[in-house]
Amino acid sequence: MERFLKQKGNQGSSSKTPEFVELDDLPSDPADRKPFSSYNVNQRDAIRRTYLLRGPCQPSGVAFPYRMIGNDSRRFPVSWYTNFKGWSEYSIKNDRVYCLHCYLFKDQVRNLQESFISEGFNGWTRQDKVQRHQGEFNSFHNKAFKMGEDLLNQDHSLQTSVDKKSEKEKSNYRLRLGASSSLTKRLVKVGAPFRGHDESKDSLNNGLFLEILELMGEQNEELGKIILGNAPGNSQMTSPTIQQDL
Repeated sequence: MERFLKQKGNQGSSSKTPEFVELDDLPSDPADRKPFSSYNVNQRDAIRRTYLLRGPCQPSGVAFPYRMIGNDSRRFPVSWYTNFKGWSEYSIKNDRVYCLHCYLFKDQVRNLQESFISEGFNGWTRQDKVQRHQGEFNSFHNKAFKMGEDLLNQDHSLQTSVDKKSEKEKSNYRLRLGASSSLTKRLVKVGAPFRGHDESKDSLNNGLFLEILELMGEQNEELGKIILGNAPGNSQMTSPTIQQDL
């Protein structure tokens, strides 16, 4: 705890962690979005879920501008919404198309095409290039698309699992989740490290996350009865993966 307080006092001297953003304020137009890597790493999955649930930005009923391509006057083909369903986006701001999934998972999939992420594509006569971006089943784009599906399916599976539990189990789960979430917010706020070098049962220092959670249980008898070793092995809400998700 002493080390925790020292780190809190010294946080101004460390590099600043990107602040959390309001999910409702995330821009819809692809041209207005900042690089995904600039978001706080602890909030990125929540941002991905928000955009995936919104779906790609596909404005309709607008006057798409014409421009000369060779000797022909062309504009954005609305049919691309259907031909490249689920990922193609159009920016009213700069009259270009983007790929939602490649934007969201650029930091996890290598070799994604920047022209469909930050630059935008406006070759209205070159549907073949958009088709090549989409590629075959194992293309880089489709790997990103599959990651989006897996993320939403994971959320659905978790919700289904919670729905099947008894009311008492659900209440205990919410208490554990609430404790872990509150602790996560505070550690992120002060820029403190979560994990220790040795998080085994007999370790003298399990890291701030586990140590403070144990202290919370000691201070709150009701909470102490349902967290850490008193919780089901698959529902302790303390694993490194859960910490990262939170």
